[in-house]
Amino acid sequence: MGEQILYEVKDRVAVISLNRPEVANAQTMDLLDDLDAAWSRAADDEEVRVIVLRGNGKHFSAGHDLKSGAPAPEKLTLEWIYTIEARRYLEYCLRWRNVPKPSIASVQGKCIAGGLML
Repeated sequence: MGEQILYEVKDRVAVISLNRPEVANAQTMDLLDDLDAAWSRAADDEEVRVIVLRGNGKHFSAGHDLKSGAPAPEKLTLEWIYTIEARRYLEYCLRWRNVPKPSIASVQGKCIAGGLML
């Protein structure tokens, strides 16, 4: 995990924090991959009983980072877009939702677009 996602466990509670407060925790592809790794870590840890997702700073999440400059092919195709959407959004969200541990979203400030997925 990078600096975009912070992970800590205390008293059997895993706290996963979005850590891009300077851009209202806007989500890059790398952030979503790191977030998935953190959710998997919490799900697999037998000591963790509850998972809390929070955002550092004033806002929970402004949604997808449209300025992130994520790599894209020269020619965008429906297949490429579908693959990204299916994996990073639908697959991740379903996996996080289906973790058999209670999860809590600690939401403050703005929670827009892709922030609502979380």
